[in-house]
Amino acid sequence: MHSIVIVALICASMLSSYTITFGITELESLNNSITNNKSELEKIEKEIKEYDIKIKNTKSEASTLNTAIKRLEESRENLKNEIRYTEIVINDTNGKIKETDISLNQVESKINILHELIIANLAELNTLGRPNILLDILNDKTINESFTTFRNVNTIKEELNKNIVANKTEKAKLNDLKIEKEITINKLLILKDDLSDKQAVVSTNAKAKEELLITNKNNEAVYKVKLEERNRLKREMEKELLKFEAKLKAIIDISKLPKQGGGVLAYPLKKYTITQYFGNTEFSTKNPQVYSGKGHNGIDFASAEGTFIYSASDGLVIGLDDTDKSCKGVSYGKWLLIKHNNGLTTLYAHLSSYAVKEGDRVTLGQKIGTVGNTGYSTGPHLHFAIFASDGVKVSGPKEYKSRSCGTYMRIPLAPQNAYLNPLSYL
Repeated sequence: MHSIVIVALICASMLSSYTITFGITELESLNNSITNNKSELEKIEKEIKEYDIKIKNTKSEASTLNTAIKRLEESRENLKNEIRYTEIVINDTNGKIKETDISLNQVESKINILHELIIANLAELNTLGRPNILLDILNDKTINESFTTFRNVNTIKEELNKNIVANKTEKAKLNDLKIEKEITINKLLILKDDLSDKQAVVSTNAKAKEELLITNKNNEAVYKVKLEERNRLKREMEKELLKFEAKLKAIIDISKLPKQGGGVLAYPLKKYTITQYFGNTEFSTKNPQVYSGKGHNGIDFASAEGTFIYSASDGLVIGLDDTDKSCKGVSYGKWLLIKHNNGLTTLYAHLSSYAVKEGDRVTLGQKIGTVGNTGYSTGPHLHFAIFASDGVKVSGPKEYKSRSCGTYMRIPLAPQNAYLNPLSYL
């Protein structure tokens, strides 16, 4: 019996002291690292916000080569800031995983100690047996001896119950910590994906700058001539496309469309500023040459290059291409089209990269690409348009040929009655 008591005492002593000595140095180091990173994150955040404001105020074409290069360089610097920010958060997230692992080890050690205590309690009870005061007196035991045994049994039972409750509590903690670790690991995977995307956009940005310099021979006069030519091609293509779409006929079954109202579709960006609305906006009215006098066919969200774009609802990617391959700088650039299950189809244009491919099924809020500055774009932004699914299609390989560019172009096509105001459903 003495050996059982000694085991119980040792376990109880370990239980009261293990949290003081177990992993405390590493925990302090991790917490200090996370605290030290906060000030750097705040500084980077401030610089990113300043760039966001600059992007929101950018509504005109870069009129000089120096301006165009400066915009690319500013975008690259912002991407580097975002990469550094993500790297710090990844580091902190790894720290939190290690911190959770330490806590898991602590809880598991505590559970093991409690198990030992419970076993010791049960062994003690088994040794003492069930006291019978009347039988003890008949066997010449004193009343004091009998009651002492009775009290010992009750004390051990109380200790046993306390340890069983503590064991249940620690097991619940263990389960919570495992869930927390799984959530943090998933967050880490998303962050690493984010980092990879940002690094890819930096590479694309560098290529764009190199191409800009080579194409324009690092000469302002050459750039202005090419800019005028690009704008001419843009205007001509818009007129051509408008005439082509005017010939398309589509009977839109209104009953298939969802009731207008907020929340039918989700916004495609988590943080957004609308810089141009649908229809005859101030910009489209002042620049009829750009939209052929028919107004803007979607809404524009100003956002930094590399910002994640999300699907507005569940659906199927029915088209994905890059108009710059056919005629550079005059249309959507990288675009993708998603047909949803509610009678609506959404277009996302001027992307820098894709996260899906044609034929993929996507879910609400799934990442589908990143914001870019491809096609005809005055600065990094997302052009977002909504169509009645009955009226929109992707042109076939030999269906739509731009006379101004002299090339076939794969692009979403729809008659005017199929275009819908995105704000009617967001």
